[in-house]
Amino acid sequence: MIPAKLAQCLGLIDGLLQRAQRGPHIGKVQQRIGQLDSRHNGWAAARGRARRRAGRG
Repeated sequence: MIPAKLAQCLGLIDGLLQRAQRGPHIGKVQQRIGQLDSRHNGWAAARGRARRRAGRG
């Protein structure tokens, strides 16, 4: 059972997320992410490279 206060906090966060998704700026954010993504072949690939480098060192 989730304590009432925690449930209330989660509800607020959920509401904020939903409002953010409805907001007009989310398109800009997604465009920006797309730009960054295409610049270095996807974040997953970049993360993989970083992890491998860290593993060697």
